[in-house]
Amino acid sequence: YVLGAVLDDKAERTRKSHDDFLRLSRLFFSRIPSDLFTVDGERLLAALPSDWRTLRYAGEFKPGQLFTFKIAGQSRTLAEQIFKSPVARSEWCKIRDAESAFRGQCLVTGSKAPIARTHLPVKGTRSTSSHFGGPGILGSEKAELALVSFNKDKTAFTSFGKLQNFNAPVSEQAAFQYATALNHLLRAGSRQRLVIGDSTTVFWSEKESPAEDLFAYLLDPAAAATEAPTTEMEDRLHVLLSQIAQGAKPSEFGETSSRFYILGLAPNAARLVVRFWHVATLGELLENIGDHFANLRIPRGPKDPEFPAIWQLLRESAREPKDISPLLTGAVARAIFAGTAYPLALPVAIINRIRVDHRINATRAGILKAFVIRNYNEPMNAALQQDHPELSYHLGRLFAVFEQAQRQAHEFKLERTIQDTFLSAASATPSLVFPRLHRLHIHHLRKLPGGSRKFYEDRIRDIEQRVTGLPTTYPSSLSLRQQGVFFIGYYHQMYELKRKASERTEPHAKPEEID
Repeated sequence: YVLGAVLDDKAERTRKSHDDFLRLSRLFFSRIPSDLFTVDGERLLAALPSDWRTLRYAGEFKPGQLFTFKIAGQSRTLAEQIFKSPVARSEWCKIRDAESAFRGQCLVTGSKAPIARTHLPVKGTRSTSSHFGGPGILGSEKAELALVSFNKDKTAFTSFGKLQNFNAPVSEQAAFQYATALNHLLRAGSRQRLVIGDSTTVFWSEKESPAEDLFAYLLDPAAAATEAPTTEMEDRLHVLLSQIAQGAKPSEFGETSSRFYILGLAPNAARLVVRFWHVATLGELLENIGDHFANLRIPRGPKDPEFPAIWQLLRESAREPKDISPLLTGAVARAIFAGTAYPLALPVAIINRIRVDHRINATRAGILKAFVIRNYNEPMNAALQQDHPELSYHLGRLFAVFEQAQRQAHEFKLERTIQDTFLSAASATPSLVFPRLHRLHIHHLRKLPGGSRKFYEDRIRDIEQRVTGLPTTYPSSLSLRQQGVFFIGYYHQMYELKRKASERTEPHAKPEEID
């Protein structure tokens, strides 16, 4: 458009745009003081070649390239001089506004202004291999996507005669500003960009703050640590997260009264989708995130994350990352940031995964524990709670004892245990399963040596004495909350049994089985 270079099949459009460039440039230079710049605008335009192909580097031109001018011997380009001058900027805005074909009330600023027909695109990338990958929106199939766009004719949104983005009026200035700022946050190497599930999340403070660099560590400590895998960094990160989980607000994050903004974006076929948008003070965010980590706290093995990232929580809800519900991503993030109830879809997904693969790790148990604490306002200890008032908790404990007794009775060489066969049914319909498990465990105990048999008999007797009616009366079914409590009890008891076995150094008790 600047040189009139036709590099594609849009020759007519290029010629018109080149003519517009010359016309508007002359109008601009005629309306600013002659001594404002160190160059005569008319002479500059006259110096442009009549045929761009005569330029020395014409062979390197590509469609979409941007050009500016610089006078030999000067340090600043002409564009920089214009940008630094309030007079020049003001005159250019007036010219631009006068050229606008459509004026209206801007949805962003509320003022009457020229409305942008199209918005600048946001950069995207197809890469999904890293939580801190290249610039843009991860997972998008296009190089560029718009946040606001209307790209079909003769549809409902054209019924009032408004085309394209005139249907969602945003001034040209506001559209330029938000797109430019968003692309800056999404740039390569940005520490204000993070991937949570299918969403690319950006965050910023209302004024410069250390929190803009540290906030990513809170949301994804594992990935943040791998970027700078030094012992000092990992130790400091652990201290910060521990302090926040205990309700503290470390001074490293700056002023806690500053407002903080979090935006989650995901691509679809045509444009970007806002997955979540949250505004709060930094202090409120630290408090909510700390409460979230405190709720997740549970005994863990050396391979389990102490402060699991959001993507690690979501990863436990599906067989493959591609199967994670897009709606669940935004709902979980909102619950953490706002300190509200976790979505019911989260425990449902976790329990369904447990029923399929019969695996209860620290992260899954921690999620169920956090769900019970926050959604039902019920206290729940991080470790084994022998005096817990919930029947379903002790049923989970009892199942764990039955299972471990079976494993030890067969010297941990079973290909299939009662966990594989009965865990799903026991957590949903205890009355159909536990009477049979109670009969089976008697046979398992007979195979154990005296010391081990007494150990398990004492555990079973202690659990049954804490619940009235056991071992003869079992509930016919358990609710979603009760099933979550069942699996928490199971995990607590199993962890404790393996820890005790490791301490006793029994020949078939492997310390790594605590993982």
